[in-house]
Amino acid sequence: MATYKGIQGYSWQKLSSDPTNTIAGQVWYNSTTAKFKIATQGSAGWSSGGSLNTVRYVSGSAGSQTAGLAMAGNGPPTVNLALLEEYDGSAWTEITAAPTEFHSGGSMGTTTAAACTAGGPFPPSPGPALPLKTQEYNGSSWSEGGDINTGRWAGASWGIVPAGGYVGGESPVSGTIVLSEEYDGSTWAEGGNLNTGRRYFNAIGPQTAAIAAGGAIPGPAGGSTTSAETYDGTSWTESTAVPWTGYGSGSAAQGTTTAAFFFGGVGSPGPHTGTQLWNGSAWSQPPSMSQARPILLTQMGTSGSALAYGGDPAIATTEEYSDPAPIETKTVTTS
Repeated sequence: MATYKGIQGYSWQKLSSDPTNTIAGQVWYNSTTAKFKIATQGSAGWSSGGSLNTVRYVSGSAGSQTAGLAMAGNGPPTVNLALLEEYDGSAWTEITAAPTEFHSGGSMGTTTAAACTAGGPFPPSPGPALPLKTQEYNGSSWSEGGDINTGRWAGASWGIVPAGGYVGGESPVSGTIVLSEEYDGSTWAEGGNLNTGRRYFNAIGPQTAAIAAGGAIPGPAGGSTTSAETYDGTSWTESTAVPWTGYGSGSAAQGTTTAAFFFGGVGSPGPHTGTQLWNGSAWSQPPSMSQARPILLTQMGTSGSALAYGGDPAIATTEEYSDPAPIETKTVTTS
């Protein structure tokens, strides 16, 4: 008869407590509970996380799945927020609010080096000027950074502080905007122009190797685009179109042009739970979220460890994406 050692190459361990650094397939005997245990690993998917203290959408965001920031945003019905919340992988905590309300603009960075720029709140009608201010957060306090050159809202941001970018969007003065700007931590400088102008979309990657996808087309014709474009630090180039037409998605900001992850937003016929993964040559559809999240514009985590939170109009829940799924300890039973 075959033995476990003969099949796996090692014997069952006898331990007084379950280990924490297990690998999938590892088996041991817990002498305290008198149970055999096994470490298992499921497939990629979403799981529930902690809920926001203040519901919001179109907020700024930065960081990772276990150390992230939700910066300002809109709260129902149309309240401009300055509140800042930090996520530790299980719960959100309110911390130092931004000095100025902010939503629908660009954001980037980590929990100790973050920035948000452009966007709202919008001036009273018919005032055409949009805010240019950049606000930076260092992990404990806020300070003012360099002003962006072209005010706009609902564009896409990417990168980190001090090497980020912001592209696209629209303004009441210029209409649809295709130009991008790059940030060095103190000043914004003009970069390359998009081939397809759009708003309510996301970009992913470092300053000189980004990908932007989807979005809404401003203007009377309206509609959405499947266009995807890559950026090399100088110019934007059309890439393989996204298989889904939509806008307002969330994304994994720390992804790359060979591992970009988008999720949620608004498609046809309405809000959806779908996801899109780009591997550098083709798009695929990983598992969907459990809840539709329209108008996110959030950016947090990586393609294998992303975070989705909030959504229009009053969503407080959070979902965490893991690929592969976390390793779990299970008790061996017989039947």
